[in-house]
Amino acid sequence: MDSPVNICTSTLPAFALDDCLELAAGAGYQGVELRVRGDYHVSLPRLYCQCDQIKRSIEAHRLELTVYNTYYGVTNDGAIDALMRICQRTGVRYFRVTLPRAGKADIGAQALEEAVVPSYEHRARPAEILRSVKASLQSLAKRAKAAGVSALLEIHWGTVMSSFTSAHYLVGDLDPDAVAVTFDPANMVIEGKEDWGYGVQLLREHVANVHIKNVSWLREGGAWKWRWDGLRRGMVDWPQLFRLLADAGYRGMFAMEDFRVPQNFDEALVHLRELREETRSLLRQGESRQAA
Repeated sequence: MDSPVNICTSTLPAFALDDCLELAAGAGYQGVELRVRGDYHVSLPRLYCQCDQIKRSIEAHRLELTVYNTYYGVTNDGAIDALMRICQRTGVRYFRVTLPRAGKADIGAQALEEAVVPSYEHRARPAEILRSVKASLQSLAKRAKAAGVSALLEIHWGTVMSSFTSAHYLVGDLDPDAVAVTFDPANMVIEGKEDWGYGVQLLREHVANVHIKNVSWLREGGAWKWRWDGLRRGMVDWPQLFRLLADAGYRGMFAMEDFRVPQNFDEALVHLRELREETRSLLRQGESRQAA
């Protein structure tokens, strides 16, 4: 089976949106997670005014618009209300919102390249932060359910939701049709990893999206550092993950989030095609392990 794979436009900061769509279509991806932020690719005010036009442009490339990938926190009611109206107008079910940073997100200082934590600062004691986030998510779930849309929360290093257990604590009692989870194994290798099989089963009802990329830890200058790596070379065993997801009955989205894309268009196209073919191969390997 060749599962559809979308692409996160957040991995393509060097390209205008039209070029991103050409790259995605030319490399064999089925849809896009559209970055919604002022610097690239679409700001929320522009999206609010031009969402129909932007969606038509994406569909003209024979791509599906799957997720509005935003950087707004769960407490930003104004932005979230706007996003829910945009989702209703365009028929896009999912929009991502962010969670507070965990402390100073010190793990980011161990990156060998620039790394961004999609998050916001909440100054309070850890227990108070978690109580506040749960209350915000309960409110969000009611509003999203009423609007017929779904908020996505990403398991991400440096945030209060970097592990399966923290994700279950925050969303386990919420309607998965209203608040769902993006499972990102590479993020969890950086910080938060627990047993893969345990976690996939724990969150099986809430996982609606899986980000595909890889990462490695290495010694650099006498200290441990992490960097993005190839799908086969990094520390995430993707055939194992694909097998575990299949065993759990996963039927949700996959999205490529490899941040090593070259800035030259032709080189980027080759890189993205290679990633797509590699993903097909890794999926087949996972199916073989399942059959065995």
